[in-house]
Amino acid sequence: MVVQVTDSSSNSKRVVVFFTFDVSLKTWVDRGMFSRETKLYQELIARGWQVTFITYGDKEDIELARGIPNIKVIPLYDRHYQSKSLALRLLLSPFLVLKVRKEIQQATLLKTNQIWGSWIAVLSMWLYKKPLIARGGYEPYIFAKNLKQSKARLLIWKLVCTLAYRMADKIVMATSEDKNFIVQQYNINSAKIVISPNWIDVTLFQPTAVKKLQNHILFVGRFTQQKNLENLIRAISGTELTLHLVGNGELIQSLERIVVETGAKVEFLGQVPNDQLPALYNKYPVFVQPSHLEGNPKTLLEAMSCGVAVVGTNVFGIRNLITDRINGLLAGTDTIALRAALLEISTDKDLQESTGRAAREFILAHNTLATYVETELSIYDQLIS
Repeated sequence: MVVQVTDSSSNSKRVVVFFTFDVSLKTWVDRGMFSRETKLYQELIARGWQVTFITYGDKEDIELARGIPNIKVIPLYDRHYQSKSLALRLLLSPFLVLKVRKEIQQATLLKTNQIWGSWIAVLSMWLYKKPLIARGGYEPYIFAKNLKQSKARLLIWKLVCTLAYRMADKIVMATSEDKNFIVQQYNINSAKIVISPNWIDVTLFQPTAVKKLQNHILFVGRFTQQKNLENLIRAISGTELTLHLVGNGELIQSLERIVVETGAKVEFLGQVPNDQLPALYNKYPVFVQPSHLEGNPKTLLEAMSCGVAVVGTNVFGIRNLITDRINGLLAGTDTIALRAALLEISTDKDLQESTGRAAREFILAHNTLATYVETELSIYDQLIS
C-alpha cells in the first residue's frame, strides 16, 4: 500500500514506532539500550521527521521520556490496568489500538521495532490506511526452528511472521540470509525486502590506547540457551584464560553452578549501559560470540568497531560478519573448538592486531549510523512519494 499522505494537523512528517510486545522504555533502560536505541530517531528528527513511540509501559515511561524530549512517548498502560497474565495481555493487545487511534490517524508512516507484537501495527495499518514498515532485527521463525521450540510456539511464530510480511509495505531485515529465507518460506517478493544491517556509532565505539587485560576474554549479551555460554565456560576451564561476562538472563544461576563445578576463572560483571561499553571493550584483547545462532549481533559489531580481536562461532548470523583469520576467528560451537580458537588468538598478538584492524574497517564499510539513516529515509521516501 503506497499512498500519498497528508497530515491535516501540520505539514510535518511523522513516523509512529510500535515497540516489541511487552517492551517499554523501562525495559530499554534496564537492558542498557536506552541511549543507543533513541539515537537513530534523533537523527531522523534532525532530518525533518517527527517521532512517536508506542510502548508497553506505564507512568514510569512518561518520566523516562523526559530524557528524549523531542520524541513523543505514549505508554499503553499509563491509565489502564496491566494484567499479570501474559495470555490475557496478548488477548487484549489488539484493543489497545483504540487508545492511540488519534496518533495513528495523524501519522505519515507506521513502523514495528521488531516482528513480535507486529499484529497491533498491522491492525492500525488496516484500520487507518497507513503505510507500514515491518522491521526485524532477526527472523523469529528461523530462531524458533533452530532452538527447537515447541510445535505450538512454531505455529504462533509462523502466523505472526506471515501476517507481518504479507501485510507490510516494506520489510527491513539485517542480513541477506534473513531476506532469502523470507522469500522462500513465505513466498514474498524480494523487491519488498530491504537489507539494512544494525548500525554502530563508530565515533563512540572506536579503538583507544589503553592497557589490555592480558589473557582475559569478554562476552556481552543475554544469558540464554541461544548464547551457548555453558560450552564457553567449559572451554576456558583448565586454561590460564579469565572470562568476564556482562549481562543477565534466566541462566545466570545455572552458569554460576557450572563455574563452581569446573573451577573456570569467570567473573559476572552485571549489566553495563550501552554508552559505557566502549571503554569496557577496549580493555580486552579478545571478545567472544559463542552463540548457536544469531541475527545481526550488536555486541559483536560494537567489539569489532572498537578494533577488538573477535572469536565467533561458524553459525547463521555470525559467519556473514567474520571472515576467518581476516577480521576474526570462526570456531565450532563445541567446547574443544572454542577452546582452541580462544587459546590461539589469546597467545598470538600479531593475529589480534591484524584481525582487530580489519574488524574496524569492516564496520566502517558496512555498519555506520549514517548509512543506516540514509537507507531508512530512502524507504520512507518510497512509501510517501
